[in-house]
Amino acid sequence: MTTIKAWLADRRRKYADGLALFNKHASPELKSKFGAYFNEVDSCPAFDGHMTTLVNKLTVIDRDAVIPQSVERKASVGVVSAGKVSAKPSGKAAGKAADNTAPAVKITLADLPDELQGLVKRVREITPLYAAAFTEMASESIADKDRAEVAKEVFNLWCERRAIWEQLDEYAKSKNATLDVGFAKPEPLPSNPLLDGMVLAKKIERLKEKIARTEKAITMHSENGKENLRVAALQRLEKFNMELADLMAKIPQA
Repeated sequence: MTTIKAWLADRRRKYADGLALFNKHASPELKSKFGAYFNEVDSCPAFDGHMTTLVNKLTVIDRDAVIPQSVERKASVGVVSAGKVSAKPSGKAAGKAADNTAPAVKITLADLPDELQGLVKRVREITPLYAAAFTEMASESIADKDRAEVAKEVFNLWCERRAIWEQLDEYAKSKNATLDVGFAKPEPLPSNPLLDGMVLAKKIERLKEKIARTEKAITMHSENGKENLRVAALQRLEKFNMELADLMAKIPQA
């Protein structure tokens, strides 16, 4: 079987291979959180939510695999240093320890795996393109037909940037850290009739994809006799159908 590192580096990687790696190497906690979700499909497109989440989780697993050694070294230093420190911390120090719940570590570009570093570079390419397209879309001199085409470009660039941020942010949270990679979380997409319609259409498209995958998963779980997974999938299907009905009701009537 291929290694996690080799799978992550392969631009033509297959979901099924990554799924096998997750099932083999993931911790019980990760399996309990994501196992059912990942195993409800055996293949999916490169930018499907299953694939992007799987890439993220395997990146975390691969990264964590090399951490125990450094943790052990730090622990050894801590044991040696412990004799030099008061056994009972002062009230001020104890208060700091109790309140120190916020991430103190910052993740920079150099700290990211190669896969995620490439995403940061892509954001740097997107930013000026998005700004230029948005300015053009807002111009009073542009024809309505051309404005609609430019609006599509604005929407697609914004969606790509947001998806990249979410993947980076999830990685940072898995390390109890914050991102310091030269750009902030994307602001919400500005309200605009053209963009609002695209947002609604995208949500409907994604929900229909989720419904189709869930229906397939229900059939698969029924055939495999996995009743617990089938029931869970049925519950998700009911939720997705309700969300879809709400979104469809928002479509302007001609």
